[in-house]
Amino acid sequence: MVFDPYGNLYIVDSDNDRVVMHCANSTVGIVVAGGSSTTPDLDKPTAVALDSNLNLYVAVSGGTKVTEFAWL
Repeated sequence: MVFDPYGNLYIVDSDNDRVVMHCANSTVGIVVAGGSSTTPDLDKPTAVALDSNLNLYVAVSGGTKVTEFAWL
């Protein structure tokens, strides 16, 4: 999991092949990668990272692939 500069939390949900963002001061999560979002499917994501431009990087199980998602 990782926080962005605005306090939003990004959590890997491997069981559902997605990354969920929880906005600061909210209990509702938003799918931002994989799962039911409009982004490509992920196969068992294991880790997330953000760069200084808030692009999201997602590593999948087995360490064979890292996918970049430009900030929406």
